[in-house]
Amino acid sequence: MIIYMKNTVQKAWIRRFIGFGVLLGILGMAVTGRASEKSSPVEPGSSPVAESVPETFSPRPVEERSRVQLAHHFKAAAKGKETPFELLDSLRDLEELIQTGSVRYEDLVEALSLYMEENPDSWDEFALLVSSEDGPGFFASTITMEALGMQTDSVRAHAVLISLIQHPSFPMKMKRVAVGVLSLSEEVPAGSVKFLMEVASREPGIRDIALDTLARFARKAPAWQAEISRFFRTTLGADLSEGKTRKAVDVLIAIGYSGAVSQVAVVEPLSSHECPKMRGAALIALGMLAPEAGEARLLYALRTDPSPAVRRAALEALKRNPLEDAGNQVVEDGIPENVLQDLCWTARNDSNASVRQGTLQFFHESYLDLPSSVRDTLQYVAVNDTDRNTQAWAQWYLEYGFRS
Repeated sequence: MIIYMKNTVQKAWIRRFIGFGVLLGILGMAVTGRASEKSSPVEPGSSPVAESVPETFSPRPVEERSRVQLAHHFKAAAKGKETPFELLDSLRDLEELIQTGSVRYEDLVEALSLYMEENPDSWDEFALLVSSEDGPGFFASTITMEALGMQTDSVRAHAVLISLIQHPSFPMKMKRVAVGVLSLSEEVPAGSVKFLMEVASREPGIRDIALDTLARFARKAPAWQAEISRFFRTTLGADLSEGKTRKAVDVLIAIGYSGAVSQVAVVEPLSSHECPKMRGAALIALGMLAPEAGEARLLYALRTDPSPAVRRAALEALKRNPLEDAGNQVVEDGIPENVLQDLCWTARNDSNASVRQGTLQFFHESYLDLPSSVRDTLQYVAVNDTDRNTQAWAQWYLEYGFRS
């Protein structure tokens, strides 16, 4: 039986897409039966997923039932012995009612994960249905892939997911999800590491998410950290020598996610790179890898870098968990006084309105209760800022942004 840990590892791939969205905003930018424990994912070029399925999903009106009733019906069906087709057909009723990442969504993933764990012979049929031309849709397919990623037999589950990634007709959007959910397994199969390195080297559409999943592997399984770090260094060096700064940005962020402190020496010099996007990505990676050791560099960039995008990146790097969602940024012990002074100065004096607003948002995400020095800064900005929108945000945070 799998252990389903809500709001932790199984939501990493969702937070990852949030993180990439934040970064872009800041920088302007099947296998039959159980495989043996020593088996590896399918080799490139092969595809165990069949080309067609005997059943097809047809459009129909959604029954007038509440999301609670529908979710309960699905979980009851998963506990029963309904077929994969019937389960995915039930999920289609919920697509417009349940938000991805919500508690009810997690319940659906858990129910399907348990069904798959108890019915391992069903995995190939699920993959067959998800990859069919008129399949169950993105919502049901995503739940299916996430449930596969949670299976105890990670070797075989990864083989099924990799077969979907390699399927010629599988949409790129779904391939990206399949790559991301590889990081949900407790074990890290050797074949999956090799596959992701190959994909990161030759598939531009999923390169960034492949790098990120490798980074999660490195953090999860220390035995892989050295090899994955070498791959990152080699890839970063090649991107820089070819002048491919956008690709190098992806590698820098992956290095940050990997948690490999040994890579600080690789990252830190790039915080002075001539390209603003490179400087910003290096600062964020530094904030992930060594927030205390890199603090002085981050504060210097926040005060002095000529690019507003880099100053925004410095703000992000100073957060408790850079590139994670707002719910993971609260600082229980408060922000260090020297950092807080620089943040207050930035909120009042930075020449760019988006940087000033980003600093206000930093306060909002970091504190539940409003410290007096931050209150004074918000009151000052609400009255004196030269940008009316920034004034309005400061006033809103004063009234609604904190518990007290």
